[in-house]
Amino acid sequence: MFTLIGFIILGMLLGTFLSFPAFALTAIACSVICSFYNFDGTIIGYAADLLGAIIVLQLGYFITVVATVLRRRIQVARRSDQ
Repeated sequence: MFTLIGFIILGMLLGTFLSFPAFALTAIACSVICSFYNFDGTIIGYAADLLGAIIVLQLGYFITVVATVLRRRIQVARRSDQ
């Protein structure tokens, strides 16, 4: 559970500081490292860990993008009211 929370936070931080292509490469590298760390000896377990890490990192990135879009929309709405 803490690994998932950590990867969501990592995805959010990467989404804040990196563009999407750089994020994608870093996310793949992080998910491969996580998969090797959690390796249980089966190919299916490795693939499940790999996909799980990628999905959680993408979720963190998505949260950052939504927060950025909402923040900009609120700023534009405030500027047009003045």
